Amino acid sequence: MRVPVVVLAETLRGNERDAVVHRVLEAVSDSVPIDETVGRRAGTLLGRARRSDTVDAIVVAEAIEAGGAEILTGDVDGLTVLADGERSVTIHAL
Repeated sequence: MRVPVVVLAETLRGNERDAVVHRVLEAVSDSVPIDETVGRRAGTLLGRARRSDTVDAIVVAEAIEAGGAEILTGDVDGLTVLADGERSVTIHAL
């Protein structure tokens, strides 16, 4: 599982609740830095969907640039709009 670094910033808060997130990340993931290609694709997705959810767009863009992925999220509707037409990306509810 790959986790864009912006998801860490959106999820972690520097308190005891972070322990659960850290355990999951250590067990199953690599953090992924954002490069210019992902940033440009995220901007395009935001424009196409007429949205402003930058972190969500980066998550979808990273999935597309990786050649496809299954995304686990608490915001299925928001990410589905951003991934519209991208057959290699599947959105799942947490």
